[in-house]
Amino acid sequence: MLSMIILARSLDVSGYAAYGYFVLIISMLSAYATMGMGVSATRFFAGLVKKKNTSQSQTLAALITLSFGSSAIAFLLVMLAPSSFIGENISIPRWLLALGVFAFALNSVPNGAILGLQKYRKTAVISLVIGLVLILGATWSAHMENVKLAMLTLVVSGLIQTVMGAVVIGFSVGWSQIANGFPFKKNNVTRVLSFSGPMFLVTLFASTGSWLVGRIILQGSEGERGFALFSIGLQWFSLGMLLPSQVSIVSFPKLVHSRSSGAKLEDIRQIARYGMQYVVILSLTTLLVGTLFGDSILAFYGANYRVSRWFVGSFLLASVFGSITAMIGNIIVAYDGAWNWLVFTSIWFLVLCLISLGLQDIGGWTGAVAYSGAYLVLMTCSASYAYKKRLI
Repeated sequence: MLSMIILARSLDVSGYAAYGYFVLIISMLSAYATMGMGVSATRFFAGLVKKKNTSQSQTLAALITLSFGSSAIAFLLVMLAPSSFIGENISIPRWLLALGVFAFALNSVPNGAILGLQKYRKTAVISLVIGLVLILGATWSAHMENVKLAMLTLVVSGLIQTVMGAVVIGFSVGWSQIANGFPFKKNNVTRVLSFSGPMFLVTLFASTGSWLVGRIILQGSEGERGFALFSIGLQWFSLGMLLPSQVSIVSFPKLVHSRSSGAKLEDIRQIARYGMQYVVILSLTTLLVGTLFGDSILAFYGANYRVSRWFVGSFLLASVFGSITAMIGNIIVAYDGAWNWLVFTSIWFLVLCLISLGLQDIGGWTGAVAYSGAYLVLMTCSASYAYKKRLI
């Protein structure tokens, strides 16, 4: 967040829009390349209840191999993709984009595995290191007035995060346990894909949604300024979901581990209820604080991005719906409801696109209204399902 503020204050509108678009494309394409294996990593590493289990080791080996292969294929596809796919009006080095997609796609399994192993202190350390790298890179880019340096820093941070995550996994699980999984069998690949398949489609909808909304705004009457405001709004949407999402992230492996260990159904439901309560409290608190200080927040970005104080609040409202929905989604997936979650996410995607197309010419506000409406629909559908199935 701080690195984005530094760039917004030092770069012109077109430069900041280019960086925002670079981040958006990497997020979308790397999400495609992960094929849902980040959530699968959390699921399988959280389910490690026995040591030196050959079947579990082979499943982990299959997961890691599939992740590396899909990341490498994504790198090649980006290098070979036509220029029109990236956008003719945006100047982004092709090799840097491809490397960024590879780095962040490859990071999905280490990141998901660490969460599954519940190594939260190590996650915090990695986050601090990556945050420092991004801030230093943004400062360097601002000083040199070169947006490509900020892009390079982002890619390097992804590679560092992947390496640090792999080291944590190796020492936590044991290098020998992973190595013993090679060679793995066909049924291990099938097991990974049977879970990651629907989650890949969920990720595809989620990541494509942001990219499509951004493209719709870019083609609207406000153009680059509208997209730059949308990028700022997305930052605060992500910030609004930061603390609540940590509750969801912590709850998911606990739910999976409890089910794998044969815990009582009521005890598992109690974990879900406590998680929901914390998510609601944290998201509403963030909404209140962000709305009250909306004017001061936007002032940090400079005079080019002066809009109503309610702009930040509108994206934080969307994050309230999104945070509650994410928690419910983790509960559904923990109970092997990945295909049901896919159906709900497809509805979210359709609503998001329809609202964005209908409100294309209101710039950054398009994203706020579209995200709020789409997540409200998703929250209603998923909550009704979870309540009916007595999951919450």
